[in-house]
Amino acid sequence: MKKTVFTFALSLLLSLGAMAQSKNEARALKTSKAKIELIEKTVKLSDSEKETYIELSKAYVLNHLSLRDLKQSDPAAFKSGIKENNADFKNKLTAAFGKEKATEIMDASKKKKKNGKKKKNKKN
Repeated sequence: MKKTVFTFALSLLLSLGAMAQSKNEARALKTSKAKIELIEKTVKLSDSEKETYIELSKAYVLNHLSLRDLKQSDPAAFKSGIKENNADFKNKLTAAFGKEKATEIMDASKKKKKNGKKKKNKKN
Protein backbone atom coordinates (compact mmCIF):
# COMPACT_ATOMS: atom_id res chain seq x y z
CA MET A 1 0.00 0.00 0.00
CA LYS A 2 2.82 2.41 0.87
CA LYS A 3 4.51 1.70 -2.45
CA THR A 4 1.31 2.45 -4.32
CA VAL A 5 0.79 5.78 -2.55
CA PHE A 6 4.45 6.71 -3.03
CA THR A 7 4.32 5.80 -6.73
CA PHE A 8 1.12 7.80 -7.19
CA ALA A 9 2.59 10.85 -5.43
CA LEU A 10 5.79 10.63 -7.46
CA SER A 11 3.92 10.37 -10.76
CA LEU A 12 1.72 13.32 -9.77
CA LEU A 13 4.77 15.48 -9.06
CA LEU A 14 6.41 14.52 -12.34
CA SER A 15 3.27 15.27 -14.33
CA LEU A 16 2.89 18.70 -12.69
CA GLY A 17 6.46 19.55 -13.62
CA ALA A 18 5.85 18.44 -17.19
CA MET A 19 2.70 20.54 -17.42
CA ALA A 20 4.51 23.65 -16.21
CA GLN A 21 7.28 23.05 -18.73
CA SER A 22 4.81 22.64 -21.58
CA LYS A 23 3.01 25.87 -20.56
CA ASN A 24 6.29 27.79 -20.75
CA GLU A 25 7.14 26.24 -24.11
CA ALA A 26 3.67 27.07 -25.45
CA ARG A 27 4.02 30.63 -24.18
CA ALA A 28 7.48 30.94 -25.75
CA LEU A 29 6.21 29.66 -29.09
CA LYS A 30 3.20 32.01 -29.00
CA THR A 31 5.47 34.98 -28.21
CA SER A 32 7.89 34.03 -30.98
CA LYS A 33 5.13 33.73 -33.56
CA ALA A 34 3.70 37.11 -32.51
CA LYS A 35 7.14 38.65 -32.98
CA ILE A 36 7.39 37.10 -36.46
CA GLU A 37 4.07 38.71 -37.43
CA LEU A 38 5.33 42.06 -36.17
CA ILE A 39 8.65 41.69 -38.00
CA GLU A 40 7.02 40.70 -41.29
CA LYS A 41 5.24 44.04 -41.46
CA THR A 42 8.58 45.70 -42.27
CA VAL A 43 11.16 42.98 -43.08
CA LYS A 44 10.72 40.09 -45.52
CA LEU A 45 11.94 36.74 -44.22
CA SER A 46 12.16 33.42 -46.04
CA ASP A 47 10.64 30.30 -44.50
CA SER A 48 14.04 29.08 -43.30
CA GLU A 49 14.79 32.50 -41.77
CA LYS A 50 11.42 32.42 -39.99
CA GLU A 51 12.19 28.98 -38.58
CA THR A 52 15.62 30.14 -37.44
CA TYR A 53 14.16 33.22 -35.78
CA ILE A 54 11.42 31.22 -34.05
CA GLU A 55 14.00 28.74 -32.75
CA LEU A 56 16.29 31.49 -31.41
CA SER A 57 13.39 33.50 -30.00
CA LYS A 58 11.85 30.47 -28.31
CA ALA A 59 15.15 29.70 -26.54
CA TYR A 60 15.42 33.37 -25.54
CA VAL A 61 11.90 33.50 -24.10
CA LEU A 62 12.30 30.18 -22.26
CA ASN A 63 15.49 31.46 -20.65
CA HIS A 64 13.75 34.72 -19.76
CA LEU A 65 10.85 32.84 -18.17
CA SER A 66 13.23 30.71 -16.14
CA LEU A 67 14.85 33.88 -14.75
CA ARG A 68 11.61 35.45 -13.52
CA ASP A 69 11.77 33.48 -10.24
CA LEU A 70 14.82 35.58 -9.32
CA LYS A 71 12.93 38.86 -9.71
CA GLN A 72 11.61 38.87 -6.14
CA SER A 73 14.35 36.89 -4.38
CA ASP A 74 17.48 38.41 -6.00
CA PRO A 75 16.79 41.46 -8.19
CA ALA A 76 20.48 42.05 -8.98
CA ALA A 77 20.92 38.50 -10.27
CA PHE A 78 17.69 38.89 -12.24
CA LYS A 79 18.94 42.06 -13.95
CA SER A 80 22.32 40.57 -14.79
CA GLY A 81 20.65 37.37 -16.07
CA ILE A 82 18.34 39.39 -18.32
CA LYS A 83 21.26 41.44 -19.66
CA GLU A 84 23.22 38.26 -20.41
CA ASN A 85 20.18 36.69 -22.06
CA ASN A 86 19.61 39.80 -24.22
CA ALA A 87 23.27 39.93 -25.27
CA ASP A 88 23.30 36.20 -26.04
CA PHE A 89 20.15 36.51 -28.16
CA LYS A 90 21.57 39.48 -30.06
CA ASN A 91 24.84 37.62 -30.72
CA LYS A 92 23.03 34.50 -31.94
CA LEU A 93 20.77 36.60 -34.15
CA THR A 94 23.79 38.39 -35.63
CA ALA A 95 25.56 35.07 -36.24
CA ALA A 96 22.48 33.62 -37.96
CA PHE A 97 21.45 36.60 -40.11
CA GLY A 98 24.43 38.94 -40.32
CA LYS A 99 24.77 42.28 -38.58
CA GLU A 100 22.64 44.36 -40.96
CA LYS A 101 19.67 41.99 -41.19
CA ALA A 102 19.82 41.22 -37.45
CA THR A 103 19.60 44.94 -36.71
CA GLU A 104 16.60 45.27 -39.06
CA ILE A 105 14.91 42.32 -37.36
CA MET A 106 15.56 43.68 -33.87
CA ASP A 107 14.21 47.10 -34.83
CA ALA A 108 11.15 45.60 -36.52
CA SER A 109 10.39 43.36 -33.53
CA LYS A 110 9.91 46.32 -31.19
CA LYS A 111 6.41 47.64 -30.82
CA LYS A 112 6.01 51.24 -31.87
CA LYS A 113 4.63 53.69 -29.33
CA LYS A 114 1.39 55.34 -30.41
CA ASN A 115 2.33 58.86 -29.37
CA GLY A 116 6.09 58.57 -29.96
CA LYS A 117 6.98 59.06 -26.30
CA LYS A 118 9.30 56.74 -24.47
CA LYS A 119 7.98 54.85 -21.50
CA LYS A 120 9.33 56.18 -18.22
CA ASN A 121 10.85 53.74 -15.78
CA LYS A 122 9.17 53.86 -12.40
CA LYS A 123 11.63 53.85 -9.54
CA ASN A 124 10.61 53.56 -5.92
